[in-house]
This record gives sequence, C-alpha cells and structure tokens, in this order.
Amino acid sequence: MKTFLFSIACLFTLPFVGQTQTIFDEVDWDENPSYVQSDSTYADQDEFMVKKKVYVEIFNEMVNGQEVLKQQEVVHTLIQVNTDKAIDENNKIFVRYEEGDELLQKARVILPSGKVIEVKEEDIFESEEEDDKGSKYFALEGLEIGAQIEHFYQRELDPNITGATVYAQGQYPMMEYSYKLYHPSYLRFAHRAYNCEWEPISTEPSDERSALEWKTKDIPGVGEQPMSYYDAGMRRFSYKLDKNIYTGASNIINYKRLNENIYQQYMVVDDKKELKAMKKMVKEMDLNDEMSQEERIRAVENYCKNNYTVFPLQLSFFGLSQNIADIASNKITSKEGYVRLLFGLYTYLDIDVELVLTSSRTDFLFEEDYENYQYLDKYLIYFPDLKDFIAPNIPNSRLGIVPASWTDNFGLFCKSVSIAGVSSCISDIKFIPAPGMEANFDEMDITVALDFDEVKATATYHKTLTGIYAQNYQPEFANLKDEEKEELEESMATYVDEDAEVIETELTNVEKNDFGAKPLVHDFTIASESFLSVAGDKVLFSVGDLIGPQQELYLEKGEERILPVDVGYNHGYSRSITFDIPEGYEVKNLDELLIDVKYEREGEEVIAFESTYTLEGNTVTVNIEEFYKDHHFEVEEFEAFRSVINAAADFNKVVLVFGQM
Repeated sequence: MKTFLFSIACLFTLPFVGQTQTIFDEVDWDENPSYVQSDSTYADQDEFMVKKKVYVEIFNEMVNGQEVLKQQEVVHTLIQVNTDKAIDENNKIFVRYEEGDELLQKARVILPSGKVIEVKEEDIFESEEEDDKGSKYFALEGLEIGAQIEHFYQRELDPNITGATVYAQGQYPMMEYSYKLYHPSYLRFAHRAYNCEWEPISTEPSDERSALEWKTKDIPGVGEQPMSYYDAGMRRFSYKLDKNIYTGASNIINYKRLNENIYQQYMVVDDKKELKAMKKMVKEMDLNDEMSQEERIRAVENYCKNNYTVFPLQLSFFGLSQNIADIASNKITSKEGYVRLLFGLYTYLDIDVELVLTSSRTDFLFEEDYENYQYLDKYLIYFPDLKDFIAPNIPNSRLGIVPASWTDNFGLFCKSVSIAGVSSCISDIKFIPAPGMEANFDEMDITVALDFDEVKATATYHKTLTGIYAQNYQPEFANLKDEEKEELEESMATYVDEDAEVIETELTNVEKNDFGAKPLVHDFTIASESFLSVAGDKVLFSVGDLIGPQQELYLEKGEERILPVDVGYNHGYSRSITFDIPEGYEVKNLDELLIDVKYEREGEEVIAFESTYTLEGNTVTVNIEEFYKDHHFEVEEFEAFRSVINAAADFNKVVLVFGQM
C-alpha cells in the first residue's frame, strides 16, 4: 500500500527539526573486538546468534527546499558456528545492496583464540550459482568450529510508518536481541507484540528525537514445523505512527483515511476511452439476458483471465499505465491494474461489488482493533448477492476458489456509494469466511480386478476433484499442447504407482472455462504388478496403495511441537474400493480395514478418518471417509490432529492376505 503513504505525509512532517546527526553517524562496531563467551546452553546448536542489534531512524530532511521523510537502518549481527555444517552454510555473506550504493557494509571473523580476520574488498565475489547468479557476496576465510561471524551494514529504506512488522525469531536461538526505533520527539507510535509479551521502553528523549527500544534475551530457535504457518508463529512485533503532538493529530494510521484513495485508484472509471474499451470487451463476452448473475460474473472473470496477463512489476517502469483502454490494447497489466479492470467491468454491468483488502494468514492475521496498512496487500472482489469472492489478480483462481490463506480472516470491505450526487467510498471491517470442506473435495471410486494367475491387478478409477484439488490441473489444461496433455493425464493416472501400465485415461470438464463451474473428472484404468505379491501359498494384496501415497506426521525423539497446525483449507476425501475375492480363496484379515479415528471440538467432529467394509457374497466394498472441517489446530490439539493424519497413512499400509479355502 505504498501509494497511500504520501497521502498522509502532511499529517506528520511538521514541525521541521533539523538533525545534526543520525544513526549512520553514531552507530558502528567495536574497532577492537573480542571473542564473546557463551554458556553451555548453546553448545549443542549447529549455530546461534550471539547478538543482533537493529537501529532504525525516521527523520525529516530538507531536500531542494522540500521537507522529505527519510528512514535509515543499521544492522549489527554476531553469529557463532559450532559444526562443519554451520560453517558450510555461513561461509558467504550476500551483499544487501546494489553496486553504486554508497552505504557501509563490512564483515569479519573472530576466532576462539581471539584472532580477528578482516574481510577485505578483494574478498567480495560475484556468485555463479544459478539461484544467486550475479549476486555479490563476502567470502569468509579461516572459519573454524566455534568461530564468530560479525556483519555490519547500513541502508536507506522507504519510510515505513503505516505499519511495520519485525520478526525477531527464526531457526536458530539468539542470546541477545535489541531493536531501537528513533523518531522525531513530537511523534508517538502504537505497537503490538505477537507470540510474546514484549513491551518497548522509551529512551533518549530530547528536543529533537526520542526512541523506542525492544530488548530481550535467550530467544529459542524454531526448526522446521510441518503443516504450520512458520512466519505467523514467530515472535515478532509491529509498530505504526499514532499521534503528532505538535498538530494534535491522533489515530493517524486508520482505514477511513484511505477511502478516497481507494475510490480514486480502483473505482473511478469515467474516462471516455476506458468506457469505450469496456463496451467492446463486454460485447466480446457474448453475455445475454438469460444468464444468471453468477454466470455473468464467471463470464467476465474468464474473459479477463483468458485474455490479459498479470505483470509482476510496476507498469510505470515500462511506460505502461493502469488505464483500462491501455490494458485492452497492451493485453497486460499490473496486479493493481487487474483489480481496476475487473472492478470496473462489474460496475459497468451494474453488478453489485465490493473491493476487499486483506492479509495472508501465512504472514499475519488481519486484526479488527489494530489498523495497519501492512494488512492491506491482498485483493479480493466480493459479490454480496452471491456471498462469494474472486481473487482478481490470481490467474488460476476463479469465483469461489481464492487463495485459502486469505480466508478465515478479516478484511477491509470497500464499497462505492453516491450521496447527494457525490460519489465516494465507504469501508468496513468484516469477516471473510473459509469455504467448507465440500468446496475442496477429492472423491474416488475404484473397481479392482485381481488376477492371481498373472499376479496382477487391474484398477479402474472414477475420480472427481473440486476446488483446490482441481486447481493444479483444470485451469491450464486447455492451453497445453497435445503431447503435454498426454503427459499430464498419464502422470495423474500413475500417481498411485509410477510403474503401472495406463490402459486408458480420459479427463472431463477441461475446457477453458470449466474450472470453478464444473468438477474435474478423471476416468482411467491401470494395470500393475505392484499391488499383488505371493508369499508361499498366500497372495498379498496391498489394498492401501490404491489410494496413493499419504502424508505422515511424526516427531523425532525429544522433538517438541511448538507451532499450531495449519493445513491451509477445509477439505475432504471420499473413497470406495470394490473387488471380488477369487473363487477358492478367502481373506484372512479383512478387519484390518476397520479404522476409526476422530477428534471432537466442543461436541462436534472436526476431523476424522473412518474406513469400513462390507462383504456380500464374494464382493468386498471398502468405504473411506476423511474430512477436515477446520484447518487450524492449536498446539494442544496436535496429537489429536496427528492421529487422524496418520490413520490415513496407516490405511496405506494395509495388506490383505488371501489364502486358499
């Protein structure tokens, strides 16, 4: 939301107080460093942060007679490496600025003996590795176990007073941490901590400036946590400008202040060229009066996403604009331009719409009582009549199928209104519900023919996918070349057994505009020797393998679950497996198919895996129901969640034993 920063600058740039010094002048490292001793707590760590100190200063400066808000940052870190693995991972420090920048950056190595190895200018190299090609880095020489790596740099950033989030926790533990925010003395900042109870202290007050300092010790490291939103679970804090004592302004960073900006940027379409371009677009959509509102909404979204590309960079860099006439001509637009295009078309067609700005739960939740512009970086369009959403600038998304992490969250709902002939925007914070498990469903009906003579099984599948499960295939299938379509179909058919022979395969509902409107249906037949094996006079049938690989969730000995479980979205599976027991045989262990693991929350089943079977004559039918009616589970619910996930993996391991009667 950088576009909104300048609209509020006038609220806090007075009075001008010229500063003679900033943190660039005041903060440096010790010219004669010594090795920092640590206690045994960190001895078993591959690496740890001995200290991290961050200094940020927001200040006014006169540039060409104009008062300009600036921000400087100084970061000073000291890392200790305790293993060869850590040495390998830390023998390079990538340079954080582009060539030509004049900001300071330096590094050195301090050995346990006290010897200091300075990194010189000739130790800066350009990376040849594919992922970092062209990047520059410090090559650190002389590293040994126990060595400490010191890094110090300065940089200038765009001022951030509308909502900054600072992450203080990561993979490895930290002995000492501090973050000091310097600011003009007449400004006050609101702040909030997450996953911790940190409160800053106010320090160094003067006529020119004051500071807020967050300071703590012994931050634990958090290693990989499967099925979690790692960043959202880290200890962090946020701050934003709140008051200007000089002008008396308060609650400066609030959403109502953005209404006019949002209206002008996304909702105003009154240029004659734009209206003409939209008229032509609508004509090409072949809309008719018999269409329902949902059909018209889908037609507009499909038309735009089939014809216009989302460009990842700012269009202004390339002399392009977000004007709808230009979009129609260039066939390309930015993320913001796409929002304007779709919102404009729906408004042109008199379809009631609201623009929604929100955050991703993978980063942080949108809070109702802490208005932070950093939360406003994801765009949805809401249709009140349908009570549903589209993600306008996500190409493989369609009505009702939006990024899951943007739902089950609050958002800023913005609506165009006209009062006494004056048009503007009003906004309100509302909840964005997550689709139920039925919206993301994987249904599978399998009929298996067992051939004990050839020791081979032939399995015929009828598979139906909706929502996110269809999203990996359905939106782009029509755009693939014939050979690519064949490869995709075959890979989808052999996911249960990569060595299986594909006898036939057919995908249904893969036309260009089917995604979101129709389920993806896959009918295929495979023959495989992997499902059957012989052990003496018995035949073993790996029935569990028919449903494909299942995820398992385990903890290593001594490992602790730290973060909540987040699987992203509500979803479900329904599977049936039917096979005939060959004449002269019986199954010794059918009851191994019986699995029933469920978890209730407040009296309601939230997640479950249940497998049952029936035997009628010689026909066995296995029915499996697995569902996740919620996607978030607190740490204390981890064991219950894990038991359901692992129940599916346990079914995967079921092998039926056939013996002769």
